[in-house]
This record gives sequence, structure tokens and C-alpha cells, in this order.
Amino acid sequence: MKTIAKTKLIAFLEALSDDYRVVVPLQQGTEVEMGELDGGRLAVGYRGKTRFSAKECLFPESEVMLTFDNRGAGAVETTEHTPAEKTAVWGVRPCDLAGMATLDAVFLSPPVDTYYYARRANTLLLGLNCHEVGTSCFCRSFAAGPFASSGFDMIFTDVAERFLVESGSEVGARLLEQHGELFAEAGEADRQEAESLRLAAETAFTTTLDVPALLVALQEAFDDGVWEEQAKKCTLCGTCCIVCPTCHCFNVEDVRKTRKLFQRVRYWDSCQFTGFTRMAAENSRSTQGERWRQKIYDKFVYLPAVYDGLLGCTGCGRCLDLCQGNINIVQVLEKVSHGH
Repeated sequence: MKTIAKTKLIAFLEALSDDYRVVVPLQQGTEVEMGELDGGRLAVGYRGKTRFSAKECLFPESEVMLTFDNRGAGAVETTEHTPAEKTAVWGVRPCDLAGMATLDAVFLSPPVDTYYYARRANTLLLGLNCHEVGTSCFCRSFAAGPFASSGFDMIFTDVAERFLVESGSEVGARLLEQHGELFAEAGEADRQEAESLRLAAETAFTTTLDVPALLVALQEAFDDGVWEEQAKKCTLCGTCCIVCPTCHCFNVEDVRKTRKLFQRVRYWDSCQFTGFTRMAAENSRSTQGERWRQKIYDKFVYLPAVYDGLLGCTGCGRCLDLCQGNINIVQVLEKVSHGH
């Protein structure tokens, strides 16, 4: 374990920028959002979580996959846009690191998504543990926080005027050694302080979810009226999916840019949108209740069935914070778990 003074963090990040595009939490008015390194707005000691998750660093909201250029006489030049830029993301909360593990399972399982793979292989994850728990956070219910145990190259813990730092990969260990002049050895007192912060954070949660009970209850709740009941509050905006660190649905569209130039674009989609399952003949989920149920079952039934028990929720609480219909997913799922 190492330590780094908060006053030296910007020097470390700027050093990384020689080889990486550096993405960090930035102060945006009263919110904190991920963006490219800007020392003047770097939220060094920010509390809580960023408004949106860091998943866009691995899975962009929109990306050009292919370009088709009609050269005439039947000749079409096709260019594949494989991501090649190296990116370092500092300040990723444990709930978002857990979300990236879900994305890895989905996109890196056969058949491998080559676009995601290229971006993931070039991304350095520098996590930041939570020692203050928000009222909407329930990551401990999924063992996804408040402290991270895996899924990072380096993990930082905020302790007063310094960070405690540990490596989680060979790359992380090399960086600590390479920039050794910025770091100091941690002592036993530092380790004890980090452990005290972890224990205090784990007992601070006011929002919890009985996940084992939920997984059992969902086996019998498919036709429960709770889905249509909650759907009455839903505005169909898709915010819950947009801010979720694990949601990964997308659409692919060929877009005409000029008379001869076309782009194949991938962009985020949401199972909460009316047209998500619309086909020529019918819509297999024609009611919002069916779509709301799909979201829950995908996260807690379908995903774990396919990916060895991996759940599609990390308890980050963003859907509680930003739902336009003021739906509290934890309260809904607790009702399901305990038979209303």
C-alpha cells in the first residue's frame, strides 16, 4: 500500500496524460460528472457518486462502427473504426467498477464484441473507494461497495489530506513504481485508518435490498400485478437505463451522411422504450408493465442464468435519484420479495 498527497494527484494524472486520455470526475455546478482532465474543475475529494456512471468510457453512448464510401462503378470502400485510443479513468466508484464487470461478461463472452474488446484492452481503471454513503446507495446488498476488492488497476481511498493507494493489476503496480517519486510507503496506521473507514461505511447504509429473497420471489412473480401498477408512474424516458452502470442494450443503424457516404452507428437503446421490441407484425411487449417487468427480470433472472449468477444491478442508486416518475425500485422489489 502507498500514499499520495492530494496536492500531488494532479501531477500524477498529468503524467498519465502523456500516454493516456485521462477521464476524471469534474465539478459541473452542483453536480459531478465524468469528463476529460481539467485541473481547474477536478473534483479531488468529491462525495457520493458521479451523476452518470463511467460506463461510457468502455461503451460509448454513440459510436461509428463502419464507414461506407461509394466510389462509383460498383466500388464501395469500407472502413472499420476500431477504437485504439488509450484511456485512464480515475475516480471510478466501486459500484461502477462492478458494473464494468457485468459489461465485460456480456461483451467479452463469445462472440466477442470487437469494438468493446479494443476499448477495454486500452483502458486503465483507477477506482476510488466510498467512505461516505448516500441515502440512495445500496451497493452493499450486492457486495459491490462501499470498498472495491477487484476490477481495478489501482484503487484510491480518501483519507484527510492524502489517498491510500493499492494496485490491482500488473499495470497498476508498474505505474506505482514508475511514478514512485509521487508516492510514499503506507504505514500500519494508514492501513488501520483505511479499515476503520471501510467498517464505518458498511454500517452507514439506510437503503438495503434483500437480494436472496428477491431472487426466490421472482421465480413466481412473472404475472404479478406489481409491474403494471408501477408502470403507471413510468414516463418512458429511459433515464434509468441511461444512468445504469450495467445496462447495455443498443441499436445499430446505417446513417446517410452524404449522397455517397454512409456510416454504421451503434447507440444506446432502452427496454423501456415503446419501440424497443416493435416488429413489422407486432410488438411483443406492447404494455409498459411488460417492459418494466423485462427490465427487472433481465437484471435478476436472465443475466444470472446466462453469466454464472452475475446480477445486472450494483446498487448505485442512480435510478432512485433520477427517475422522472419518482419510482423507488428498492421499495418495489422489497414488496415483491415479501409478497407485498
